[in-house]
Amino acid sequence: MSDSEETTQFAFRSSKDMSVWTAPPAAAAAVDMACKPTEEVKAMSYSDDGRLLAWATANETRVVDAQTLQPVATIARRGIVDVQFSPRGSYLVTWERFSSKKAGADADADADADADSTCNLRVWEALTGRALGGFV
Repeated sequence: MSDSEETTQFAFRSSKDMSVWTAPPAAAAAVDMACKPTEEVKAMSYSDDGRLLAWATANETRVVDAQTLQPVATIARRGIVDVQFSPRGSYLVTWERFSSKKAGADADADADADADSTCNLRVWEALTGRALGGFV
């Protein structure tokens, strides 16, 4: 199979690991990931076009190029438990559990300066990780 041909790929997570495999007819063992997570993966998602793969751990969310598995963006935000791409893969939406502590005067230190610290649904630019907005 030449490098220009697309291959089917799938990712899975277990309680302690995340792996990416290529599927038949070119089935192969786990693909080497340059930025493989070192902690439990809470959620992961491919963009609809299969171009990008994102996953969330307790401390950050990563977006990688699905073909090369090279990092594209890192979102340094704690507590994200779900990630989904927009239909065209331009935006990444993250969700975290609502916390009344964030609504108080002692908001999280990692809250974005340009977004209300009470937001638990956030929209990010997928290729840069730049915060675009948030909702409660």
